[in-house]
Amino acid sequence: IIVKARAGQPLSKNEEQLVGNVPEITARLLANIPRLGGVASIVRYQNKCFNGDGLPDTTVKGEAIPYGARLLKILNDLLQLQAQGTAAEPALEELSMRQGLYDPQLLALVKTSLVASTHQPEVKFKIIPLKVSDLAFGMTLASDVFTKEDTLVLATGHLINDMILEKIENFNLMYGIKEPVFVKIPVTGNEPVRHEIKLDTLTTARVAS
Repeated sequence: IIVKARAGQPLSKNEEQLVGNVPEITARLLANIPRLGGVASIVRYQNKCFNGDGLPDTTVKGEAIPYGARLLKILNDLLQLQAQGTAAEPALEELSMRQGLYDPQLLALVKTSLVASTHQPEVKFKIIPLKVSDLAFGMTLASDVFTKEDTLVLATGHLINDMILEKIENFNLMYGIKEPVFVKIPVTGNEPVRHEIKLDTLTTARVAS
């Protein structure tokens, strides 16, 4: 039912009532958890319009609506338009024409943020082979990582962080890791390469930007 609602598909009266009750029911559950009262309030008012229309049926409006709820209202409606096939920028324009429904300052911030992100330069990547000892924070696995006994340790696509590095090092110590491990690093035309790879020794050196 939630999927139908977000896709803009017609709902029966019973389905509309169920969807409308979701925030209130969720808010009540969260309110019983210590220190989540603020989150419960955000959830409860996520469908409340800036002008006071919408659920819950209270007199709360404007900046009296929790900040997070005002933001969720914008993002939920934006996602619904995108699910129906509208691109981000036209969807934002449509939200701007819905007078009174959204916090105008928040809507302007969302628009600025999303439009800027869609115009970021394309990041290109290169794939390189490395020894386990040369893996570094911020790299992305471009191949599955296996032990020498063919046990899968990590699947391709994992972003290497401290926990991932520790896991690989522990498996390497106990069982041995098949080398080389292939990783993906970014290369852009506008910025210096973050990691310079010396393929002869399979070592990496940090390059200052």
